[in-house]
Amino acid sequence: MGALQSSDDSHECHIMAHHEITAFYDALKAAMAKRPVLPKTTPTAAEVRARLHEHDKKKHALLLPLPSYMPTTPVKITKTVKPVDTTRAVSDLELRLRELSARRDHDTNELFEAILAFKASCANDEAFLDGLAGCQRAQRLWRQHQYDSSHDLELLCKVQQKARDASGAGTLTAKLAYREPTIDGRLKKLALAASLVSSNVPPTSSQIFCNQSVTDHKLLLEKQMRWEQDLLHISVDVKSELHDSVFLDRSVMDTIYNLVALAPFFQTNLMVEAVTLAETFWVHPKQFWWTAVHACVDMDQCELLLWMLPQKPMITLRHVVKTCLEAKKIAAAEALAKQEPNATERAELLQMVRRAQGPSATSPTTAAAKPQSPAPSTQSI
Repeated sequence: MGALQSSDDSHECHIMAHHEITAFYDALKAAMAKRPVLPKTTPTAAEVRARLHEHDKKKHALLLPLPSYMPTTPVKITKTVKPVDTTRAVSDLELRLRELSARRDHDTNELFEAILAFKASCANDEAFLDGLAGCQRAQRLWRQHQYDSSHDLELLCKVQQKARDASGAGTLTAKLAYREPTIDGRLKKLALAASLVSSNVPPTSSQIFCNQSVTDHKLLLEKQMRWEQDLLHISVDVKSELHDSVFLDRSVMDTIYNLVALAPFFQTNLMVEAVTLAETFWVHPKQFWWTAVHACVDMDQCELLLWMLPQKPMITLRHVVKTCLEAKKIAAAEALAKQEPNATERAELLQMVRRAQGPSATSPTTAAAKPQSPAPSTQSI
């Protein structure tokens, strides 16, 4: 995410290189180290946990149950398979399969029936895989059918390995990792997926991208598992306890959001953890700041927001005040507006807050300047 574009108020886009992002986060961590202990915030830890769960429900459901037709048992995948036997005899059914797979005016139903007929004629799975390896269209059709029906998934991965499709085998293994009943099983599958994708030398650009994606997600999952166990004392292997988790299966940005929200309640400096996570995954500084701002505003943690804002923030204080007003956090908006060093800008921000409060919150200056209506005359007509 190092090349994310950032728009300023003039709607011009700027691209930050990796070294610029690294320098920004290094400076931010150094500044946080010089500050005093994190401030105490108004909401309690239990209230913040409850709000985080409500926040999750708005975005996605955690650990949705798999459909009934999908197996929940682990799928065993081997890293290596036997090479295709080129000396074996080719049957008439295999020749028919090759012919249909190579035709341009193909009939999908006819091709699928030919696959089933050839599979029924094979003595074992190895013979079927050897014959299917040279038929690309038939192979794609069979893979899609097997994956959609969740039938014999171990054989499905071997189909791609026989065809020397390391990237496809790795991608499939990564998908199957999310059907693992335990987090440890998922991590092992992701490690195997990365190994399969990187087995080709030299790797293609798509294989490099796939390998990086799988490796990054494995790294994120390991960090999330450590926070669940060390901070919240949740056993990731107990299914009932996973519903109380606040880190597992979240995206990078959701994880940063939750780290900032929970920062005031732990001795471990979760703000530094959030910054380190953003630096690891090349999160654009503006994206990081907006996530942190929304976390503080949503959780009523104005004190934390005042503590974390640097002297030269990536986003202006005006934008932060507007965000508070949009969330109906009037007191937080007023406290932030008073932190503006420029007197003119501070007056404008406070006026913005008073307008948001309604007509009853007019400024003292305006109230003094308003002419008083004359008292009604008591003279009788």
